[in-house]
Amino acid sequence: MSRIVVVAMLAINLLMAGFRVAGETGVPKATLPADQAMQAQDLPQIRLVGEENLLRRGPVSTLQCFTVGPFETEEAMWRAHDALYDQSLDLRQRRTEALMELGFWVALPPFDSFASAGQALRELQQAGLEDVAVVNNEPGVFQVSLGYFLDERNARGRRDQLRELGFEAVTRLQREAQPRWWLDYAQQAGSSGAADALQGLLATALNRNIPCPDDLVHL
Repeated sequence: MSRIVVVAMLAINLLMAGFRVAGETGVPKATLPADQAMQAQDLPQIRLVGEENLLRRGPVSTLQCFTVGPFETEEAMWRAHDALYDQSLDLRQRRTEALMELGFWVALPPFDSFASAGQALRELQQAGLEDVAVVNNEPGVFQVSLGYFLDERNARGRRDQLRELGFEAVTRLQREAQPRWWLDYAQQAGSSGAADALQGLLATALNRNIPCPDDLVHL
């Protein structure tokens, strides 16, 4: 009989312990008072490393971009590059080609052989013309050069003189592609360091404001 009483008491204790645990887990969590909630909002926020980099770089509006050039020689471009190196946030060089007008060339129409061009040359010399020569600028093409002029009016005068003597002279504008170099750089808006560094190296008009490129890394 005593054994039955002991087992019954043990079962009752276990049942009461179960009710106590269930009651504790069912109690809703207490919420913070309003003043404590405001204090929690004032705590420092945690940011990822990538977010910190974006904040440190700043918006695009804090930058200004410029292009400097053209430089006719690569050496001149590198002198400006060295001057801008410590004054810019982003510095790039680029090369383009410019079609330059070299002057006006007066010549006879092309001949298909050196012998034919030579015969025309002798006729010109017999007519009293000097400073004429046979040139071979292209393979298999021979021309009689009658002069080279920077002023178009002088070239036309030479051409008309030859035509009065019976020679079908023509005038052609000579062009040549020549390399040009540029520097593109970015700086903080309102900074004058780059402009000051370029003083004495090139004319102010060669330093012009441009839109910043999309792939520019904003430091």
